[in-house]
Amino acid sequence: MSDLDKFESKVKASLETDVQNLDAVTRKQLATARRKALNQPQKTTWLPAWFKKDYWLPASSLALCSLLAVFILVNPSPHSKPDNVANTQAVQQQSDQLAALELLDGGDDADAPDDPDFYLWANEMLNDKGTPNAA
Repeated sequence: MSDLDKFESKVKASLETDVQNLDAVTRKQLATARRKALNQPQKTTWLPAWFKKDYWLPASSLALCSLLAVFILVNPSPHSKPDNVANTQAVQQQSDQLAALELLDGGDDADAPDDPDFYLWANEMLNDKGTPNAA
């Protein structure tokens, strides 16, 4: 016999003698506590509760909404490719920048006429500097 087996047999013998030396009141209290512990209802987990008939509709609607959200977020629409979206955004930024530069460069040209004949007349006037009453 090994040392471990000797130790186990000594502990068993000691415990058995202690149990036999217990008085009747303590034995009765221990037996009552044991019966009470064994008769406890089993604790149920949350998973079997979801398998009841009342939870099928909310659970299935939650699953359907989650599935639709995944499809909408993961699958882009076929008309908008990522490179087209990037190009569209770049073109929009360029047009915004050009509009801003036009405003800074000559945004207050309301005095300049848009009539091409005006420019021809102004050119004639500049060429006629030597004549009297020239501008």
